[in-house]
Amino acid sequence: MSLSTRYNPEEVEEKWYRFWEEKGFFSPQNNTGSPPFVIVLPPTNVTGSLHLGHALDATLQDILVRINRLRKIPTLWVPGTDHAGIAAQNVVEEELRKQGIERSRIGKKAFQEYMWQWMEKCRHTITSQIKKMGASCDWNRERFTLDEVCSRAVTEFFVRMYEKGYIYRGEYLVNLCPHCHTAISDIEVEREEVEGKLYQIIYALEQGGDIEIVTTRPETMLGDVALAVHPDDLRYKSVVGKVAILPVVGRKLPIIADSEVDPEFGSGVVKVTPAHDFLDYEMGKRHNLPLIRVINEHGFMAEESGSDFAGLSTLEARELMVKKLNLENRLVKTESYRYSPGRCSRCHTVIEPLLSVQWFLSVKEIKKAAIEKVKNAEITFIPERWSAVYLDWMENLKDWCISRQLWWGHRIPAWICQSCGEVIVSRETPEKCTHCSSENLEEVEDVLDTWFSSALWPFSVFGWPDSTPDLENFYPTSVLVTGYDIITFWVSRMIMAGLELTGKPPFKNVFIHGLVRDEKGRKMSKSLKNVLDPLDLIKDYGTDALRFTLASLSTLGGQDITLTKPALLHSRNFMNKLWNASRYVISTIGENKFEKPPELIDLDLFDRYILSRLSHLVKEVNDKFASFDVGNYIKAIEEFFWKDYCDWYLEISKFKKDSQGTLFTLYYVLKNILVLLHPVIPFITEELWSKLNQDNLPPLIIQDWVNKVDFPECEIALEKTNYIFGIITAIRNIRSLFKIKPNRPIKVVIHPSDAFEYQSLVEGSNYITQMAGIGNLDIVCDLETWPKSSAIQVVRGTSIFVNLKGLVEIKEEIIKLTGSLVELTTELERVQKDLRNPLFREKASPATIEEFQRREQEYQKQIVRIDETINYLQGEGSET
Repeated sequence: MSLSTRYNPEEVEEKWYRFWEEKGFFSPQNNTGSPPFVIVLPPTNVTGSLHLGHALDATLQDILVRINRLRKIPTLWVPGTDHAGIAAQNVVEEELRKQGIERSRIGKKAFQEYMWQWMEKCRHTITSQIKKMGASCDWNRERFTLDEVCSRAVTEFFVRMYEKGYIYRGEYLVNLCPHCHTAISDIEVEREEVEGKLYQIIYALEQGGDIEIVTTRPETMLGDVALAVHPDDLRYKSVVGKVAILPVVGRKLPIIADSEVDPEFGSGVVKVTPAHDFLDYEMGKRHNLPLIRVINEHGFMAEESGSDFAGLSTLEARELMVKKLNLENRLVKTESYRYSPGRCSRCHTVIEPLLSVQWFLSVKEIKKAAIEKVKNAEITFIPERWSAVYLDWMENLKDWCISRQLWWGHRIPAWICQSCGEVIVSRETPEKCTHCSSENLEEVEDVLDTWFSSALWPFSVFGWPDSTPDLENFYPTSVLVTGYDIITFWVSRMIMAGLELTGKPPFKNVFIHGLVRDEKGRKMSKSLKNVLDPLDLIKDYGTDALRFTLASLSTLGGQDITLTKPALLHSRNFMNKLWNASRYVISTIGENKFEKPPELIDLDLFDRYILSRLSHLVKEVNDKFASFDVGNYIKAIEEFFWKDYCDWYLEISKFKKDSQGTLFTLYYVLKNILVLLHPVIPFITEELWSKLNQDNLPPLIIQDWVNKVDFPECEIALEKTNYIFGIITAIRNIRSLFKIKPNRPIKVVIHPSDAFEYQSLVEGSNYITQMAGIGNLDIVCDLETWPKSSAIQVVRGTSIFVNLKGLVEIKEEIIKLTGSLVELTTELERVQKDLRNPLFREKASPATIEEFQRREQEYQKQIVRIDETINYLQGEGSET
């Protein structure tokens, strides 16, 4: 079959994805009794469309899935989406706001209808994008965290934990987002250093005298109930137990001693506001202090703050407090101060620590097994260093605030009796109070944190809590593939929930990858206007090129990926190279059929060379795959294909097309290359397979993986061909250096140093002559004098002489080379100056620095070569 002269991804990708899906290849195949390979796709938030992080995640998972499918292992990849709770509600609120619609005005029911409409639209978009990436998910098993199956699992999880006493309800200090109007967990709070102010304020002592404190939030003074010092701070031993007077308000404040006070901060005296600071809250409990709530859940000053302040924003209250402190001469000074306020990870609003009635999940007991399973390697992190991050987080984990004051999410399965206050938690809607039999029950309005349902994902997708065939066959899963940024958000909670509810770890391996950054090494964000849409990149480069780029840039260390245009162009060029090489092979083998492999005797030196290199490649690829080293797995194939197969073997094959051994080898090696590359670039490989396939073999997606090559490695063939290629390269380098045109024949004398070199030269002389453009080649064992007017290269022990007479004017060449030397030296100095400049290194992206280092090395190599050539030519010039 012939191939078009140009590869067009659009013509290939949709055709093959539809074919694979219609044939059912994404469902588990080959159920031979071997343990299955199972992955659950991290559920994508229904907040819009995919970004490059999703594209990387899907690519790495699909590579693992496709390799295992080729290995004839029953393989399942379950896709799905996440209702995304607070994130999705914020997005829809913003969309409605653009239409002039406010959530508070339309009510809960109408708003939820908008949410479901948005969800359906987003799910369709996201599913289409995941398919566009080539992800071979089993779409018959697609799940959604708010669907009936997952919702039932969430209710069961909550009820079981409540019945065991792990879930409790009470008034505690929580992180409250004034914009989202809901509590959020500690893990959803981000911290970013900002420029603020530090206020130095004097409190009067009831017994006479003053004491000084510093604060970043003078408006919270209205909730002060004490002052505190460190018990070992000798400066304040005499004031402990005394009373201070709160400025502006006049409230009496006891002065207490507490070991949590930092004597190095400010004056060493701190104000204690238990209702609005987590450290103060704990201090208040230790000292039995009262709680005064002066900020409400909307981020405004509450009635308890007093008539002058009630209703003001916190910033307005701060300004008023500063004015009043100045009037009382209590503000000593204000100075700039850098600090890191907590912000909501969803909307970036500064959070308020506030007293609120919330639901919590106690983690004291359920985290024990989750820690132990990682410590004893029943669950392994790849790379291993991320296990330390996980363990550190888990060992310091506090109870999880699981309730949210939202209109979108899983409603908490709890009711409050309006007659006696009893709390009823139930799987079904209760008819009456279990305590007083009253029918006056009110369902709790709060919903659950979105991570509560996500924690069940590895087994809720299979129908848990029911004992379904899928749960029996496919749980636990094999590996979780995810970014390091959600180890604490998601990975930890899945492990806790899986062990608690099923008694089994949800997965054996956790494969951690980095984040995708722009050319300057920055995180992609809308504010920086550097977000790249995967679909735009697919349109410009093709899906395979995008997959190839992302996967080849990934590292076993889980470092972040810097995505650059040159990297994408390189990948697209690789696709074109693969296409053109395949065109050559398909046209060369023509109608030849290879019913059985040839005998070794029918394979020449170069056939045995490429088959030996293929054998080595297959071993390396399988080793890399076993260790999840995807980036180097791809690099190994690329290097083999580009250098060994294309640069050498295909070129040599052009001079021996009549050899059946060569025709078979061309076909056999390409066929195996397509199998090895298929998990990474599935579309182009399936298309080429369909054109190359002579034996009516099954589609490539379900072909056999390459575990070994059918021919033994031949070390002597590798040694000889490497030597011959070195000879050809050396002669080509001389041509390039002296700018001798490729079509101009040259005279070459080669002087081998031993029998191996001589035998190799004789065996490869025809190819050396053809590929190096030699008009006259002499292989001379006994060389008494070196040929005059010749450029010299040495390979192994062999001397190579290229006659320059009549090809190069030596004096002119020296002048040209000297000019080139000056230019290169200038460029080298410029590059080295930039690399030594700390300012340049600070501002330049990692990719730019790497490029400058590459240039430095290249310029240094060229300078050495030109310098050696000039010295040689000057010697020749003096003799002629």
